[in-house]
Amino acid sequence: MEKKTYLLFILVVIACLSACGTKGIAVTVTEEEAPLEISDVKTEEGQVQETDEEKEQEIRKNLKQVETEEQQEATEFQERQLKEQESESEIHMRDDKDESISEKEKNILSEAIETEPVENEVEEEKGQQEVSAKETVKAGVPVVDALLPEENSKERTEPITHVVMHFSSNVLENPHQPYELEDTRDIFIAYGVSAHYIIGRNGEIYELVPEDRVAFHAGKGELPGYPNYKDRLNDYSIGIEIMAIGTKEEMNTMMSDSFYDSINLGHIGYTDAQYKSLQLLLDDILLRNPAIEKDREHVIGHDEYAPNRKTDPGSLFDWSSIGF
Repeated sequence: MEKKTYLLFILVVIACLSACGTKGIAVTVTEEEAPLEISDVKTEEGQVQETDEEKEQEIRKNLKQVETEEQQEATEFQERQLKEQESESEIHMRDDKDESISEKEKNILSEAIETEPVENEVEEEKGQQEVSAKETVKAGVPVVDALLPEENSKERTEPITHVVMHFSSNVLENPHQPYELEDTRDIFIAYGVSAHYIIGRNGEIYELVPEDRVAFHAGKGELPGYPNYKDRLNDYSIGIEIMAIGTKEEMNTMMSDSFYDSINLGHIGYTDAQYKSLQLLLDDILLRNPAIEKDREHVIGHDEYAPNRKTDPGSLFDWSSIGF
């Protein structure tokens, strides 16, 4: 607007000069005083008038250009406002959509929670405690990965025909908590022994050695009817450790009577949860290894293979609880 006002002012000044200023100067000039001819003055006056008209035209042109620019600025301003309104509208629509999606997700999550089984109730029903190790499913049986180092086993080359039951604990080192998994694993690693599975007090099943490898669990011994198995039962069997403590007589080679009497009675013998898990695991092993028949000839205790030096699983183990 300032530019436009300035141009209008110039236009008015030039118009006034054209009307009176230039002609007055031409009248006051006499032939005697002027060094030029009258015709020259008139010619010059005409040139001045033409120059003034050209300037006026140029000013008018500039004024028109300024008006055009102002119109363009006004149009651009309106377009910007329109775009801002459209952007705000899109944002509101997007927010409404997000709220709708969020509400839908909440409904789906709510339905999923309602239909999801309550894990705590399932765990209480099974009597299983939480474990930090990774759990896998082995033919329908939940198994927790607690694998021992590879040097605690070897490659298997013979068919699997037997299952051997054991008991184990760390009662000598930790009488108040004798069934800590890591304590048992440390003992196995330190002594270079192993088993394929170990079952905790609440029925949790830990896999220590894959079945396609030989675990070091049976040691030296003989099995009636299988002369080739002498001191080699490991090669033909799967070993299952159960976290338990036997009778005082069965444990007297490892501890004194007074020490045994100090053990919490709740730590002695086996639990119902262990029998339940053992039954599931045993059925699964027999299903995958048809050479193992479901009888007491093929499913045995460590004390049957090495009666002179082993007492596990002992007299407190109830074979009938697993179908024998």
